[in-house]
Amino acid sequence: MSDLQRLLSDYLAGQRDFARADLDGANLHGVDLRGVDLRGIDLSGAQLRRANLVHARLGGSALPDASLTDANLTGAALDQASLQRARLSGATLTRADLRAADLRGANLSGANLSHADLNGADLRDANLRDANLSGAQLQNANLNGADLARADFTAANVKDASFASAQRLAGACRGG
Repeated sequence: MSDLQRLLSDYLAGQRDFARADLDGANLHGVDLRGVDLRGIDLSGAQLRRANLVHARLGGSALPDASLTDANLTGAALDQASLQRARLSGATLTRADLRAADLRGANLSGANLSHADLNGADLRDANLRDANLSGAQLQNANLNGADLARADFTAANVKDASFASAQRLAGACRGG
């Protein structure tokens, strides 16, 4: 039985801690893994499109090049996760913990990051076009080179955040 099959079977049986699973490149499209604990595991290139990961624990996990398009990550813990070049367009990350997460080159276009904690996150060259960052915490976040066209920063905390060479910043963002 593969790690993926074992995870899904054990999850349905009530287990939630899968910190040792190997899911590199796994296809979890549309799967419901609410509250799952996947801290520190390798999900590089995994397909998690439309997955339900509400309150999932993914802190310190490796998710580079993963597809999380339209996934529900409400309240998920992604602190210190590696999400370089991850596809998160249309994802719901409301109240997600993304402290010190590596989101370099990630596609977050149209994502809902309202009230998310992005303190210390690395968002260099990320696509945040049309993203909702209202009420988000972005202290010490690095947004250098990010595309911020039509992003909503209403009531966001951007103290000490770096916006150097951010694309389409002037006049394109609401709030501040």
